Amino acid sequence: MRQRDLFPPTGRTTMLETKDSDYERMFGVNVFGTLKATRAFVRPMIAQRRGSIMSVVSSGMLFHSHGGGYAALRPNSHEEPYQATKAAIANMMFYLADELKEDNVAVNIIIPGHTRTTGFTEQNEGRAALGGGGRTGPIPMRAEHVVRSPSSWLSRMRAASAAACTTR
Repeated sequence: MRQRDLFPPTGRTTMLETKDSDYERMFGVNVFGTLKATRAFVRPMIAQRRGSIMSVVSSGMLFHSHGGGYAALRPNSHEEPYQATKAAIANMMFYLADELKEDNVAVNIIIPGHTRTTGFTEQNEGRAALGGGGRTGPIPMRAEHVVRSPSSWLSRMRAASAAACTTR
């Protein structure tokens, strides 16, 4: 499923503009999808005592210390429930990293910053159609600049998982 199928056409939604079903759908894909895939692929890594799990999250889930408390780094981005799911994924990965450290399995999150995707373009077009304007300034990093060939990595991970399952 693509993010554009989960977002409204403009990509901008506040918490009060959403319904419970918006959160349920986004959490179902982003959080529970990540959780199920991680559980499936981590078992062979534990058995081999090596491996690495990487999850991509958004810089919108980051907080900073401000006036004795914490504040969102980008509270005006209005990307709910998307940012809530990315914060949940980051939280899961922080705890998973501690859980797997004795198994020699690394757990990392990647925060690529603004990344130009097809959804980015579609949301800008949606905002422009509603009179909200599109993005100006430098073009953000494109997804293919971050990951060259995820399909070959995924194929290797599936093969490793299948091999580990048949040896039990």
